[in-house]
Amino acid sequence: LADERRRPGAGSVRRLTLLVVMAGGGTGGHVIPSLAVAAELRALGHEVLFIGTRRGLEATLVPRAGYGIEWIDIGGLQRVGWRKALHSLVLLPLSVVRSLLLLRRHHAAAVFSTGGYVAAPVMLAAIVARIPIVVLEPNAMPGMVTRRLARHVRMALVAFSRSRAFFPPGRCEVTGVPVRREFFDVPPRGPHAVLRVLVTGGSRGARALNRAVREAWPLFASAGPAVHITLQCGPAEYDALATEFNRTGLDGEVVPFIHDMPKAYAEADLVISRAGAGALRRR
Repeated sequence: LADERRRPGAGSVRRLTLLVVMAGGGTGGHVIPSLAVAAELRALGHEVLFIGTRRGLEATLVPRAGYGIEWIDIGGLQRVGWRKALHSLVLLPLSVVRSLLLLRRHHAAAVFSTGGYVAAPVMLAAIVARIPIVVLEPNAMPGMVTRRLARHVRMALVAFSRSRAFFPPGRCEVTGVPVRREFFDVPPRGPHAVLRVLVTGGSRGARALNRAVREAWPLFASAGPAVHITLQCGPAEYDALATEFNRTGLDGEVVPFIHDMPKAYAEADLVISRAGAGALRRR
């Protein structure tokens, strides 16, 4: 993307403001990296617009971060059952048309995609409109949408060198995963009388991790160490886990989602996390 343009008839240089559409949603793994990139684009003076669904995590996280968002109606195709997959296929052409109208209405200069079913209609519309597409792929094996549309991508930003094989030569760069600036401002935590443990399985939680933590609660209660436990369990199991945790008498809380994860990291002595591309950073 061009960053500067020379003013006609003058020798001075003015910054070119572009509008970049962020495509990808559903889970935190798609939305949160997009927010990190959006913050950098905004800091450079560019405009950002998200396109997503009202069912995904983008519906709450994007407005909370202060960005505009337009809506499309689309569902997944993988591991959803044949009825939901068929419904998604019926919605796809309508979502592509809707995305194309949005791209043209807002004069989008580029589309930044984090993949997933939410990104598919937007990427297809960008191909029709000949709008450059940049994709972020944190996984060694790109998702289905990114793999199918890889040849149309202007640039792919990947976390693993082996991911280069899925994209055309010269259109891939190993960049790692975007991390929000707030994480780098987390101060070192000194010794405290109470051990604070943060357990997180991602935005939707992780069933195996939730089960392991639940089974550990009686052990903590009987051993009696001074410990404070925070569990981000995801919305599906929140009610049952929160009720059971309250009965243990342990200090802490069970929450479906943590909006301020940098703050949660800053308050934790120990983080127990499901492995993932965006789970770890250097402290």
